Amino acid sequence: MLQERVNNLLRNWSDVEERIELDIRPLIDQHIQGRISIARTIHDIMSKDDKIETLLPPPSIGSLDDNNNYHLVFRVTEKTLSAIEDDKNKEIGMYRKGPTVYGPGVRLELFTKDNLAHCDFSSEGTLQISIGLAYFYRIKTITPPFRVTEDKAAKKRASATSMKMVKSGYDCIEVSLDDTEASEHVYWVPGTVVPLEIVTIKKRLQCSICMEKFFETEGYNCENHHFICWESCFEGYIQSASEPGAIGRSIDTDGNLKCPECNELIDLQRVANHANEGNSFNALVELKLKINSEKALKAGLEEQEKRLKAEFDRIQRITDVNEKEAMLTRMSIIEDILTLKCPACKNAFNDFDGCFALTCNAHCRAGFCAWCLAHCGNDAHAHVLQCPHKPGHVQGYHGTKQDFDEHHRIRRERMVREQVSQKSPEVRVILKRVLIPDLRDLGITLE
Repeated sequence: MLQERVNNLLRNWSDVEERIELDIRPLIDQHIQGRISIARTIHDIMSKDDKIETLLPPPSIGSLDDNNNYHLVFRVTEKTLSAIEDDKNKEIGMYRKGPTVYGPGVRLELFTKDNLAHCDFSSEGTLQISIGLAYFYRIKTITPPFRVTEDKAAKKRASATSMKMVKSGYDCIEVSLDDTEASEHVYWVPGTVVPLEIVTIKKRLQCSICMEKFFETEGYNCENHHFICWESCFEGYIQSASEPGAIGRSIDTDGNLKCPECNELIDLQRVANHANEGNSFNALVELKLKINSEKALKAGLEEQEKRLKAEFDRIQRITDVNEKEAMLTRMSIIEDILTLKCPACKNAFNDFDGCFALTCNAHCRAGFCAWCLAHCGNDAHAHVLQCPHKPGHVQGYHGTKQDFDEHHRIRRERMVREQVSQKSPEVRVILKRVLIPDLRDLGITLE
């Protein structure tokens, strides 16, 4: 049954690549003597002072309750399996008592998935461990170490303290690491710890999204041991993070992708180190650039709104009627003609990569034509092919930046002239004067 517990944990979490069973027959007598020693101590305590604590006698060897008094334990071994094969007795000796900060005993980790996860696996994802059984009956809860120095007097005091604990009916003590739950124990009674086998395991992790199991090299494992497989889930998770509403849920405000199980940020460098995951790295970079460009755009729009409001307030204080109308018209021309905008959400844009079928970079994701700025639903490609405003020399969807700039220079100039021509002569004079700085860089003239 105990061996089945070992196999179940390894089966669900890792693959066993190699295995060496240890011959523990010479240790059986010593193990039985250790259990008898614990039973005698408990019997003596119960017979001398039944008020100290209500204790039940330890279970009989081989009884149904017996398995509940065994810890599965392990230690990491640095030796090669061939070296262990040549000297199994030395490996068995590692389970004998030695000095610890809690007095003489055997200090081992509990054989659990979490404890294995914190071990340093090799770059190939393998780990070599020695697995054993540790009998216990009464555990001393976590206390500070009995000694903090290595001098002989401190070791002697620690040894005396542990002996006092054993005489009080405690056969092992919990060891807490970094204020976490107990993951190790020190077993004081000789013979209670028995090694079973040496195994080389290769870790497999369960993907947090598809729930399938993979080797660690087949995905991204965050510092909190949450895993996403490269195979199908990582790129899909990045894509979902690009959708509206993802900020705060799967990405932070700077466009950094978060682990789907916790708030830890996905490390770009670690993704880049996987040569086969170039697509994932590029998608992460694009996501970060997209979020930051949207953030910059929003900040720019907010700043522009402040400037426009300040300018509008300034214009309202102008007392000359013609000058006020000219300045208000200038604001309208800048906002509605000179500034190129998405026809759906009215966010400004100024980037052009050669394709005249544009998609808004803001969350609206509208498709529109770069020639006439017509809203085309989700995709503008069909419209671009037939756009009546497209110059005759341009074929298909693509054109040059020069085509784009010249087309909109002509379009803006025509629209500005139409707007100016509708004003009174007095307003036109002022308007032409105040628009010169705005039009000069765009190559637009009003003469």
